[in-house]
Amino acid sequence: MTAEAERPVYLLLGNVTTDLTPDGSTFGGTAYYSGRAAAALGYRVVVATRLPRGDARGLAASAPEIEWRAGAADASATFSNIYLPEGRTQLV
Repeated sequence: MTAEAERPVYLLLGNVTTDLTPDGSTFGGTAYYSGRAAAALGYRVVVATRLPRGDARGLAASAPEIEWRAGAADASATFSNIYLPEGRTQLV
């Protein structure tokens, strides 16, 4: 067996979101962040999600350590993050 085949697989089913911040947009969501954390811990990560086709290329470039399995979607869930002295406000 190869070392790659011996690595435990961490399978995620969930949403990858688009997060809008004052600095622009970025990927987010539970599947994105927990997948990145599991990959950093040495797991072989596979994420099954749905997102717009244009997002799939950017997602693969943003987190190449994850194997992305994306079905087509018309749009992704988008969160707008507004940061104020009192804290963060998040709008869907």
